[in-house]
Amino acid sequence: MPKIVDQDAVAGTRGSEKQFLMSSKDVDSWMKIKSLLVRAAEVLKLRFGNSATQPPSPSFLGFTDVFTSVENLKSAIIASRNSFILWMGFPSQLDARFHRL
Repeated sequence: MPKIVDQDAVAGTRGSEKQFLMSSKDVDSWMKIKSLLVRAAEVLKLRFGNSATQPPSPSFLGFTDVFTSVENLKSAIIASRNSFILWMGFPSQLDARFHRL
C-alpha cells in the first residue's frame, strides 16, 4: 500500500478538517507507470490499426484525489491499482492478437 499523508484543510466557518491523500512521491511514480502503459498501448494500436477500447485510466479512479476519510482513499487506491492490472494486460493482449495475424 502506498504511503498515505494527512493534511489540515480550511473548511469555511467550520474551522479545519483532515484531508487524506497519497504521497506525492507515490503519485509521481504511479503517473510515470501509467504514462508508459498508455503510450505502449497507443503505439501498438497505431502500428496495427486497431480501435480497441482502452480500460479506464488509473488516475480516473481516484489515486490522485484528496479525500476526507482514509477508507475512501484506500478504496480509490485499490480501484486504481486494479486498473493498473488491466492496463498491464491491455498492451499484452494487443501484442498477442497482432502476432496471430
